[in-house]
Amino acid sequence: MRYLSEEKKKTWRKFIESKEQIPTFSKLIREAVEFYIENSLFSNDLDIEQNYLALKQHLTVVKGALDFLLKEYSEQLGDVVLNIIRDAFDQSLLIESQIRTIEDKTQDTENIDLFCIEDTPGTMKLLRIISKAKEITFKGASTGQIALEIIKKITPKLILMDIMLPDINGFELCKSIKNDEELRDIPVYYMSCMQEDKIKERMEDTNADGYILKPFEYDDIAKLIDEYIPLDRYPKIKN
Repeated sequence: MRYLSEEKKKTWRKFIESKEQIPTFSKLIREAVEFYIENSLFSNDLDIEQNYLALKQHLTVVKGALDFLLKEYSEQLGDVVLNIIRDAFDQSLLIESQIRTIEDKTQDTENIDLFCIEDTPGTMKLLRIISKAKEITFKGASTGQIALEIIKKITPKLILMDIMLPDINGFELCKSIKNDEELRDIPVYYMSCMQEDKIKERMEDTNADGYILKPFEYDDIAKLIDEYIPLDRYPKIKN
């Protein structure tokens, strides 16, 4: 708990208080996962791959903590507690195997036109709607780390990214993309509420291709799509 933000601590306490009795630690894990899927990082507005990557990040903490307890404190724990922790650890391995099954199914390179890195669900949904109206393929990510994992698999035609992301600063994320030989030719545009002069100061050293200021208009996005993803070069998506 000491490593969590106050907001996450409050959310966790709210979850605990809503459960009068949880007989096993493994059931706690299952119910906690369901709770976060409904109320936290997971969203129906995002694709399956992004959701499983977010789940994978949380599972890493749970599995690692259980493994640590088993290897460092097994002799100090009673048989009942030890069996509960072992059962929970086995459950985490099962969840991990299911995640890897999903991962194996998403290994094929996709033909994605527009890739958006944005942590605001409303903006993500709007860009998805615009993409559908322009008849192009769309994919999104809400964090920089997840975005980097996905981009290498799909090589999109155009990337739009917010600068104020929850993990990696957008400027640093853009530099990582532009420093990668396989990704550097992908056009990257910032879209941000940040002051325009501050964005301009970072254009050269991050090698970004341009920027859009929020709140943006439909034409701002449409012009970029028409420039980098002309419909006569790529097949239209099926409704």
